[in-house]
Amino acid sequence: MFKKLIFFTVAILLIFLAFNYLDEEKNGVLPENEEKEEVEREKEEQDKDSPVIPEKEVPKESGKELPKVSIIIDDLGNNFSVDKEIAKINADLTLAILPFRENTKSAVDFFANEQEIVLHLPLEPISKDQWEEKMITTAMSEKEIKEKFSLALEELAPYAVGVNNHKGSLFTADEKYMETLLKEVRKKDLFFVDSFTIGSSKGHLLAKEMGIKTTKRDIFLDNSREKEEIKRKLHKTVSLAKEQGSAVAIGHSFPETIEVLTKEIPKLKNEVNFVKVSQVLK
Repeated sequence: MFKKLIFFTVAILLIFLAFNYLDEEKNGVLPENEEKEEVEREKEEQDKDSPVIPEKEVPKESGKELPKVSIIIDDLGNNFSVDKEIAKINADLTLAILPFRENTKSAVDFFANEQEIVLHLPLEPISKDQWEEKMITTAMSEKEIKEKFSLALEELAPYAVGVNNHKGSLFTADEKYMETLLKEVRKKDLFFVDSFTIGSSKGHLLAKEMGIKTTKRDIFLDNSREKEEIKRKLHKTVSLAKEQGSAVAIGHSFPETIEVLTKEIPKLKNEVNFVKVSQVLK
């Protein structure tokens, strides 16, 4: 009798649990594991029906190219003890070395593998007080101009990649003589930088017409050797480069100029790129 009672009680309990399960299923209540599986199934169905939207690539901001400043240091070859201090300037420069000077060879050898070198070619100025021995003048024949140019270039061989004029306010303003000289520059596959010592210079315009890579000076840094004035001119050059994309400044191998450039250029490298003049030719 007792066994039948136990059997009967278990049977009633099983029937009760079965009905409770069916009721929960009807109302959407599932055991925990089954609920997770159902959520995953629903998500899979939604993924099938939803269009695939690729993630957008965030374009990398392209680095904006900085304006270019080219600084040419003129008159190397006169004083090597000063010239070699230029090595302290932490920037690409173009060094214009004078031929026929006591220290021409020393300057060429010292900087040959360090900086860009150009021939600083002495040309005739207007003022007779500024005449120099071995300069090219308007009194010379075509043959003499060619010979003098060849001798000057040989002084810097094989390192000179271009030419700029030393003085030359009279010579560069004369189209006939400049054409004779520039033909020799072109033959040697050199570029020409017009130091622009006079506003009427034909140098850079004629060079351009003749297919020679060229540019002209924008600013002289050290007409005054006062350090504050040199600094002001350097900042003026930077401002000009920002306006027109590039600027060319000429300084000289003076202790004051070297000191200012050594101190100021590192402060300006986030505003402009200091480059060789060959990188701003047209």
